[in-house]
Amino acid sequence: MEDRIGLVYSFVMERCLWQFFSRNWDREENIRRIMGDVAKIQSGQEVDRSTNIANSHYADAKILASQLSQRFDWFDGLSWAKVNEICDGVIEKLMDIAVVNSLNAERNESKY
Repeated sequence: MEDRIGLVYSFVMERCLWQFFSRNWDREENIRRIMGDVAKIQSGQEVDRSTNIANSHYADAKILASQLSQRFDWFDGLSWAKVNEICDGVIEKLMDIAVVNSLNAERNESKY
């Protein structure tokens, strides 16, 4: 499963910018909501679309889920548990690089 997590992580790092928003809280919210919505979309679950920001996350997740299905033939056939495991692994890796160990000092600047 680690290899599949790595493939999805690399794809997100190549194609997406939402994990590198200006502030830590933006980064964390984007990472958790978009990857969480990808898991829900892939498993046919209801996705929260009750606010504008939720719709924005949904739109990014829908595009990403479609791209992942096109890129990786194994992605569509995964069970909810496997999709969730992959998305959780990607979240962990993205949080590590974009939030926890980021060297970008402005992400913590309160006056920005």
